[in-house]
Amino acid sequence: MSDTLQLFREKFNAFLIHLFVSVLILFIVFLLVYFVLYPYPLLTATGGKEILLIMVMIDIVLGPLLTFIVYRKYKKTLKFDLAIIGLIQLIALVYGLYSMVLAKPCWIVFNQNKFELIQCSQIVGDIGKSDYQLALFERPIFIAVMLSQNPKLKSEQVFDEVLSGISLAQRPENYVDLSKVTEKIQEQAQSVMLLQQYNDVQQVDRILSKYPQATSFVPLKANAVDMTVLINKDKGEVVKIVDLRPWK
Repeated sequence: MSDTLQLFREKFNAFLIHLFVSVLILFIVFLLVYFVLYPYPLLTATGGKEILLIMVMIDIVLGPLLTFIVYRKYKKTLKFDLAIIGLIQLIALVYGLYSMVLAKPCWIVFNQNKFELIQCSQIVGDIGKSDYQLALFERPIFIAVMLSQNPKLKSEQVFDEVLSGISLAQRPENYVDLSKVTEKIQEQAQSVMLLQQYNDVQQVDRILSKYPQATSFVPLKANAVDMTVLINKDKGEVVKIVDLRPWK
């Protein structure tokens, strides 16, 4: 009985050590994801939570659990077994992080009457022709887009959007500084009171109380969950992206 208890203690200690290391590594990844790659609430907007959940399951649950199962202090293949477990975790972590980097929101593009959340994997066209280069490990950048001044390219871009579903916002070569569309943003900005029609009233009031300078909003179209960009209409400036629905 004492041998069994001793074995359990050794296994449990190994489990705790592995769990601590895994949590520490994943915590660093979380900081990168939540504060750089996907600033709140963009992880929800892009649907990236599923990838993050898989990483958590493998690195925090499966890895330490496998260590608990295989651990025996004097087992000849112990180092090999632990190395295999660590390798599986590392592959899962690198693949998950790689997927999240490729799918991260690179630009938040004002296009006509709304912002569009453009992920790195959604880019169309020659990024080399743009003044705004792809930044995989930087926070998303607010930008605007305009149709080409070239009549032929302009016609092609309009047809692509209508027939192929390729948004103009996916073309970095057409990006311009957000300051160039300040008046357009002011024209398209809607009253924040409209948000009460699409969201819980108390939630809207609570969020707006944090940003008293926000007097209007512009919808943010995303591939998973649409969000709201709060705007200071007097200045035509972005205040904050918030987790509120901009329409039904």
